[in-house]
Amino acid sequence: MLKDKKRLALYLLLIPVYLLMIYLFSQQTGGTSNQISKGILKNIAETLFGLTGNELTHDRLETVNLLFRKFLHFTEYFILAVLLYSLLKNLSLDIKKRLMLSIILAVIFSISDEFHQLFVPKRTGSIVDVLIDSSGVILGALLMYYREKKKGRLASDTSSS
Repeated sequence: MLKDKKRLALYLLLIPVYLLMIYLFSQQTGGTSNQISKGILKNIAETLFGLTGNELTHDRLETVNLLFRKFLHFTEYFILAVLLYSLLKNLSLDIKKRLMLSIILAVIFSISDEFHQLFVPKRTGSIVDVLIDSSGVILGALLMYYREKKKGRLASDTSSS
């Protein structure tokens, strides 16, 4: 049933820690979360805009910050899907079941996270964020799926030679 107990134990530890990290980010008030991402971006964006000869206005910073925050949504759920798929690889599940289960579990967490944000001051739960998260989930899970399929084909090609 289990392929590699050490890897399984690693993912069983890593995934709850990662889910907790996402939860704690979502627990920050809207103002705090926004200020952190703006603080990270401001110096980078000023430098990049300066290189192009453009000025970083308040409106441009707000736009870049919004795009950055959406990119982070996509990325954090991409990583979650990769972790979940990797965990499921250590169980004796069909490859298609791994794909579907990793997507379903990550999307359910995304929905629950957005619901949680409805109760955090100055935060909102957003269907758009669930869609962005789900896009990251699907891409992460599909990349793992196709990577595993490719490895399987390479292994069968090598063994039949």
